[in-house]
Amino acid sequence: MKRENVMYESGIFFYMLIGFVIISSGSIILNIIQRQTIQKLKESSQTLIKDAYFNPLTSLPNEANFDILLKEQIDRALRHKQTFLLLYVKLKYYENDEDIINAANKISETIRNEDVVAHVGRAEFLILFNEYLEKENYNVVLERIVHSFPKYSIRLGTSTFPADGEDKKYLLQSAKEDAMK
Repeated sequence: MKRENVMYESGIFFYMLIGFVIISSGSIILNIIQRQTIQKLKESSQTLIKDAYFNPLTSLPNEANFDILLKEQIDRALRHKQTFLLLYVKLKYYENDEDIINAANKISETIRNEDVVAHVGRAEFLILFNEYLEKENYNVVLERIVHSFPKYSIRLGTSTFPADGEDKKYLLQSAKEDAMK
């Protein structure tokens, strides 16, 4: 009898052990699936944010992103009683997406790290100079931009906060009008 009891008990133990392994494995697999799902959700949310705030062609900030940055710059300038410059760049006679990408790269290379360039239209860029620049200093930047486009025709227009406007609408309008002169 003892021998049968031991076999019976060891058989139960064996089945309990197998059940425990199966449950543990299921738990581990479920945990792995949950982690993969969380990772996919994180990646999806990052993609949504990138799509919402960056131009898909150039990966530069888009107009929605630029609006936020410009509002912050206006608030900072008002708080510290400073001015800043907004530059509108319109690329003319481009041929393809590669021209737009090259233009974005050239513009990005000509500005300082603390300044922001945004791709806001098919061939339109805005540059927000985060610090006040004396007229002779921003003329140097304008010349660098013009010289970096020997093959293309570009239009540049500037507006200064608050002289040319105290909100996005008037600053952009002033810069675009300046570019059309």
